[in-house]
Amino acid sequence: MQKFLEQNPALQKFLELNPVSQKFLGRIYNSYQDFIAALNRSGVPDCALWMLKLCRRVVGGTASTRTM
Repeated sequence: MQKFLEQNPALQKFLELNPVSQKFLGRIYNSYQDFIAALNRSGVPDCALWMLKLCRRVVGGTASTRTM
């Protein structure tokens, strides 16, 4: 994530001033990396399934009762 922040100095400055936002962005970034790795391992490029898993991970649970 450090390389990503180095390419976005305005975002980096914002996150330095907002530790809560920094933690949230870190969670999203790590979730993204985990799911990309899982898709690469499984060989299933199903974008809809990936997006559903990402949404579930970000909101912290199953999305069966939520609407987007």
